[in-house]
Amino acid sequence: MGRAQRSSLAAKIVAPTGLLVFLLLFTQASALHAMQTPPIVTGWGGSRLLESGRFSHSSPAGEVFPGENASDMEMQARMLVQKGFNGYRASFAPYCTDRNGFFGTYNASQLSRSIEIAAHYGLWIIVDYHGYDDLQTGSSTSCWLSFWDVVVHQFTGRYDRIIWEPLNEPNATFASISIVNSAYQQWVDQARSLGDDHWIVIENLCSLSCGLPVADSWKAYPTVNDPAGRLFISLHAYFEYQYHYSEWSNATAETYARTWVLDMLNGTQSTGWPVLNTEGGPGRPFGRLANETTTTCPDVILNGSSGYCKTNLHFIQTMTSLLDSQTTTLQSRLNWLWFPMADWSSTPGAGIYGSLSPTGPGWGTILSYKNAPPLLNLTISATPDLVRIYPGTSKTSLIAINSTGFAGVANLAVIATPSGPIAVPANTRLQVTAGSSNTTYLTIIIPRGTPVGVYDVVLTGSGGIQGSRATIVRVIVRDFTMTADSKVVPVLAGQRAVSHIDIEGLNNFNDKVALSVASSPSVSNVTLFPTSVAVGPGQTSTATLSFNSSFANTYILTINGWSDGSSHSTNVTVIVQDFKISLSPIGFPLLAGSSQTLTLFANGIEGFSGTVTLNASISPRGPTIEVTPRIVFLTTGETGAASLIINLPPTMSSGSYIITIDATVSGIHHQTILSLDITSPTLRPSSQPYFTIQGLQLLQFVGLVSFVSRQEAMFLPVESRVSSILSWTGKSGIFSRAT
Repeated sequence: MGRAQRSSLAAKIVAPTGLLVFLLLFTQASALHAMQTPPIVTGWGGSRLLESGRFSHSSPAGEVFPGENASDMEMQARMLVQKGFNGYRASFAPYCTDRNGFFGTYNASQLSRSIEIAAHYGLWIIVDYHGYDDLQTGSSTSCWLSFWDVVVHQFTGRYDRIIWEPLNEPNATFASISIVNSAYQQWVDQARSLGDDHWIVIENLCSLSCGLPVADSWKAYPTVNDPAGRLFISLHAYFEYQYHYSEWSNATAETYARTWVLDMLNGTQSTGWPVLNTEGGPGRPFGRLANETTTTCPDVILNGSSGYCKTNLHFIQTMTSLLDSQTTTLQSRLNWLWFPMADWSSTPGAGIYGSLSPTGPGWGTILSYKNAPPLLNLTISATPDLVRIYPGTSKTSLIAINSTGFAGVANLAVIATPSGPIAVPANTRLQVTAGSSNTTYLTIIIPRGTPVGVYDVVLTGSGGIQGSRATIVRVIVRDFTMTADSKVVPVLAGQRAVSHIDIEGLNNFNDKVALSVASSPSVSNVTLFPTSVAVGPGQTSTATLSFNSSFANTYILTINGWSDGSSHSTNVTVIVQDFKISLSPIGFPLLAGSSQTLTLFANGIEGFSGTVTLNASISPRGPTIEVTPRIVFLTTGETGAASLIINLPPTMSSGSYIITIDATVSGIHHQTILSLDITSPTLRPSSQPYFTIQGLQLLQFVGLVSFVSRQEAMFLPVESRVSSILSWTGKSGIFSRAT
C-alpha cells in the first residue's frame, strides 16, 4: 500500500455502461506477443517474511515444520486454503533504500521457510520487495538489480509457484516512465539470463502517485518485453476516506471501482500482459487532512490498519465482483490479492489474520468472491519421510505420486534449505493417469561440512496451472566428533605416552563408532582400547591411546572413527625425546706418570631438556679418573659439557684400559666407552763400553762430560738429543751413557 495514498483526482469517470461496451470490444483484441497461459491466482497479502518464524505458544502443531508450533504465516496459509484462495504475498523491506524498515530486513532463511509453507499447501507465493524509491537514482537502481540477482539465483529452481514482485510501488511520475521501463526491462533480462522462468509482476506508477487522472491510469503501466512470456501487470486500488471524504457515497465508490477495472483492462490491451493486482482493499477508514485534522469516516465499522467503512466496503465488493467476472482473450477472470492479512494490524481483534479475522468481523470474512481453482487432485508421499544421516553420506527415499483425478505429467521440484542437504529426484517428470500412481527415488546428499541439525526437504509435484502438491522429508543431520585430551605428547625414549580420545555425539547421535590407529613413521607398539565405543544422545565415550618407542623421533598417530558411512579422524603427535653423550677420542698412547683431560659432550634429541647425571669407571684398576661436573643441565637445543680428568701414576704398568661413562636421566641410561692405551717410560741399554773414573778424577770428568755432551748435542738429531742421557751405574761411581 502506498505510503501516502493517491490524492483525490479530477478523474474522468466512465459510466458503468461504458465498462460493458468496452469489454465487448476488448474481448476481440489479441495479445501483442506470444505468452504463456496465465494461472488463476486469488488471495491475500500483507504478511512479512519474518512471520514464517513467528508463532504463538497457543498455536497448534505445525504441519510444515514438525516439532514446531505453526507459525503465523502457516496459520494464515491454512486460513487461505479453507476459504478457497490459492495465493499469498510475502513482503520484506526494501534492501537498498530502507533495509531495516517496517516489513523487516530481508532474510534468505525466512524466504525459504515462506516458500516451504506455500509449497506444502499448494499456494502461489508472491515475493514482494516492498519498496518505493529504489529507481530514484542510478546507484539505488544498481543496488536493486544486484540484490535481486542474488535472490533469484538462489531460489529460481526452488518452487514453480513463485511469482516475483521486483518493486511494490515505484515512486515516479508518468513523465519519467521511460526510466521505469528501462529498470524493469533490466530486471527481467537479468532474471531470464539466470535461467529463471517464474512469473513477474510489473507495477503501475499510479499505484503510488503518477500524476494522471484515474481514468488515464492505464497509461502508466511500464512497457516491458519478456522472452519467457510470463509477465503480470498490477494496479493497487483503494478508496480511502482521507482522499474521498468530499464525495463519500456508494455511487461514487462504485464508479471508482469500475474505473479502476477499466484501467486494468486497458492496460492488458496496451501491454499485452494479463492482470494480477497484488494489493487492494477498501482503504483505511481514517486519515489526516491537508489542514492536519484527523478524520474518520462517518460510517466506520472497524477502525485501524485493517478497518473499513460501509462505503469503501461497497467499493472493494464492487471491484472484486467485476474482477471475478471479467473474461478476456488472456484470462478467464482477473487476478487479485487483497490487503492486509498479517499479524501486525492495529485493528482491535485482528490478531494474526488482519482483515480476515473472524473477530470484528474483518471485511475479508464478509466479502463475496469466486473461489480459486481447487488444489491439484493428486498426493505425494515419501517413504521414509524421516532420514537420519551423516555429513558426507547420502540416502534415498521412495517418492510416490497418487492421482485422485489428475491425468498428465507431474513435474517434480525440490525445495531445500540453503547450505543444507542436496536432494535430487531420479526422475523429474512422472506420468500419471486418473486413479493411478507412479514412483521415483529421491537421493538426499549431505555435503561434508554441513552443520548438524534438522532440515526439511520439500518435494513438489506440479500439474502446471492446475496447481501443485508437496511432501516433506525431514532430514536429521547428526554426527560425532573426536578430540584428544593431549594433541602433542612429549615422552622420554622407552617410556609410555598416553592420550585419551573423546567421542561425542551431536544432534541425538545414537550409534557405535569403530576406532583404529595408524602411526607415521610406522611402529608396532601403539594400541587403542577399546576399538569400538557406543555413543548415546548427549553422551561422550572415551578410548585410551598408548604408545612407546626406544627411538627418538616425532610420530604422528592418526585415530580414525567410523559410523554408518561417516568418518572422522584426529591426530596425536608423540615426540619421543632422548639425549646422547660423546667423548673426544685419544689417538696416541699415554705415558705413565702423565695426566690427560678430555671433554665429554651431552646433546638433547627432539627437544629434550633435563638434568644428566654422569659417572665414570675404569677397568682394570690403576689410573684414577674424575668427571666434573657430575651433573649437567641440558636445555632444548643446547649442548652440555663436562671434563673427564685422567691421572696415570708413574709406577703403573703398560697396557689397555677401558673407561666407561654412564649418563642417566629419569630412567633413561646411556653409556659410552673409551679405550685407553698406557705406556711406561724405559731406558734402553747402551751399545758403548762402560768406562771407569776413580778418585779425584771425578770432578774433572764431570766437567768434561758436560762439555762433550753439549758439543755432541749440537750435531745430533732432535730425537737423539732427547734420548741421550747419562746413567749412574751404581755405588762404584761408574757412569754410563745410553744412546
